[in-house]
Amino acid sequence: MKKHFLGLGTIALASLAFAGLGGGALLAGCGEDTADVEVTIDDTGTDDTSSTADTGAGDDTGAADTGSTDDTGGTADTGSTDDTGGTGDTGSTGDTGSTGDTGSTGDTSVPADTGSTGDTSVPADTGVATDTAPPADTATEPTLSIADVAVTEGNSGTTTATFTVTLSAASTSPVTVAFATADGTAKTASGDYASSSGTLTFAPGTTTQTITVAVDGDTIYETNETFTVGLSAPTGATLAKASATGTINNDDAAPTLAINNVSTTEGNSGTKNFTFTVSLTGVTEVPVTVNYASANDTATAGTDYTAVAGTLTFAPGDLAKAVTVNVTGDTTSEPNEAFLVQLSGAVGATIADASGTGTIFNDDGAVAIPSLAIANATTTEGNSGTKILNFPVTLSAASTGTVTVNFTTYNNSAAAPSDFVATTGTLTFAPGETTKNVPVTINGDLLNEADEMFGVGLSAASGASIADGFAQGTITNDDAAPTFSIGDVSRTEGSGGGTTAFTFTVTLSAPSGRNTSVNWATAPGTATAGFDYDTANGTLIFPAGTTTRTLTVNVRADNTPETNQTFFVNLSAAINATIADGQGLGTIQNDD
Repeated sequence: MKKHFLGLGTIALASLAFAGLGGGALLAGCGEDTADVEVTIDDTGTDDTSSTADTGAGDDTGAADTGSTDDTGGTADTGSTDDTGGTGDTGSTGDTGSTGDTGSTGDTSVPADTGSTGDTSVPADTGVATDTAPPADTATEPTLSIADVAVTEGNSGTTTATFTVTLSAASTSPVTVAFATADGTAKTASGDYASSSGTLTFAPGTTTQTITVAVDGDTIYETNETFTVGLSAPTGATLAKASATGTINNDDAAPTLAINNVSTTEGNSGTKNFTFTVSLTGVTEVPVTVNYASANDTATAGTDYTAVAGTLTFAPGDLAKAVTVNVTGDTTSEPNEAFLVQLSGAVGATIADASGTGTIFNDDGAVAIPSLAIANATTTEGNSGTKILNFPVTLSAASTGTVTVNFTTYNNSAAAPSDFVATTGTLTFAPGETTKNVPVTINGDLLNEADEMFGVGLSAASGASIADGFAQGTITNDDAAPTFSIGDVSRTEGSGGGTTAFTFTVTLSAPSGRNTSVNWATAPGTATAGFDYDTANGTLIFPAGTTTRTLTVNVRADNTPETNQTFFVNLSAAINATIADGQGLGTIQNDD
């Protein structure tokens, strides 16, 4: 017997005998799948008289099982006419299908294959739905990244911060991306930098572009400041790093702090205010703080004055703060006395003069002991080696006993060890002596610089009081100001469009101990400004110790045969220097 499953392949069933369930029951299982199953029964023997057993007409209504045609068992089994299932067809006896055809037991193919319901092979193989055409080729787009930049602001003009935007791989079509700056601690409104925005376009094959931001120079001490450049709205690419930080590094020196001396009479009762002024020198945008505290010298806290301590805060723009010490009045005849107010722990500034002396003049009659005073001193520095600058210390009257006093040097605009050698020690006046010197070693140099100052202070006197305990030492400059010179430049103009850079070198004849600067500007010769070269001007700044700077003039290239042409770069308005050679000649050599 053969059974064909349409759409599922062909399965051959051998030696299927109807037994147990009978042919009708077996084919009834196939009747559940009437569209896909065709059954042909090749049992032409007399054993298959299944008119009654084969109820194909009722149970298997499929056109594929036409009992009268497909079951041509012979004369005995003529389908609807001869096989009436009644007395003539003794199926029970003549058809021993129950015993001979054990199809129900031996051939279990039909129950195993339950057609539309049991054989779910078509639904299980959903290839038509899931095995679709390959998706569109969504090749990975390149990515865009922008790099951080740090620049030093300079003291004037502008400095360019150049940000590089990189495409991870070259594209075959144009790529665009928008950019814009945004304030951080650097502010456009404060004049720290100029805002910028726009769109970058990467032509096919191009992988880098740049964004330039102008940073403004100043001479204000401030913290390093930042702004950002952000990328947005890319086309043809995605953003990998969409924001970069621009850091503006401060290059200005911190301001300096100094405290003055105060002296007055004590009074006979109550208290008198000794007000010290702490001064800030220099422009800053950074808050400045400094600690202060009083200290005994010959005056004693609690008896002669009230001790103080605290912190001063200078907001940007503040130049001076006051420290007040209450001095106690009395009617006791005594030597002049002194106490100190000392600065320490400065933040946002350096300390040029750390100690102020408060001198309490006796106003209660003559005293038995002399007083000490130290005088200012001045000298030129010399060009090399060292020299000694003596500060005279005078005792107001000879003493019958030994008098001692301590001394120490303090930095101001002159600083140890570069300008002088820091010194501390003790002066001793033998009985009858009234004058001693505090020697300080001065270092010579060849730098042109401003006159510089430092201090020498007295303290802890024994056998005398201190009437004037602080002196100023002045080191006067004895070096001539250096001179500026500019060189000439001669080169071909180039051909076609574009420009050729003519770079002029400006030289300072010797290093200077202070910042110098000079202005420059182009002037026409035989060359025409705006046609043969670009008009330009500016200021060159030479920080202390620097001797060369360069400037650039752009010459316009052309293809016109012509004679050699000239233009000039003139120097003017030198600061802290003079001009020795103030005109540079630019010669544009014809190459056409």
